[in-house]
Amino acid sequence: MEQMKSMLDLGYEGRNIKLWPSDTVEKWVKIEHVTQQGMVVQFTEVRAHGYQQHYKVDDIMFVPWDELTFIFTD
Repeated sequence: MEQMKSMLDLGYEGRNIKLWPSDTVEKWVKIEHVTQQGMVVQFTEVRAHGYQQHYKVDDIMFVPWDELTFIFTD
């Protein structure tokens, strides 16, 4: 039986993702670091579509795995 790979071994660092793709405020980030607890990301684009936003380009944030939903954009 093949063992499941750890998220640390998948080569996600440096990849671009759309964070929380179903949110009204669209957020694109670059994955800076992957840890056992989650990811450190840097915002590259934010589109608020008239809604209040709490993030801006170049912000850096840690997101724990259990709060993380994303799609790859590269």
